[in-house]
Amino acid sequence: MLVARDAWIAEHGKPPTSYNWAPTGGRPPKASPNRGSRWEPGEYPAYTTVQRVFGGWAAFLDADSAAASPPPTSD
Repeated sequence: MLVARDAWIAEHGKPPTSYNWAPTGGRPPKASPNRGSRWEPGEYPAYTTVQRVFGGWAAFLDADSAAASPPPTSD
């Protein structure tokens, strides 16, 4: 999930909102009616999965990708 979050940031320049990953579950903000249009089912983890694993969207956004990465292998 963190890899998907980081890929989203690389592609869109900012973290995903919960709406971005659950576009059918709510209405887009008035200022951005097309925010969910970039999301394709299966492309990113579901909002509900993120909630279950991290306990909340903010915790997911704050999670450290490096801490979740496997340790480097020594040659």
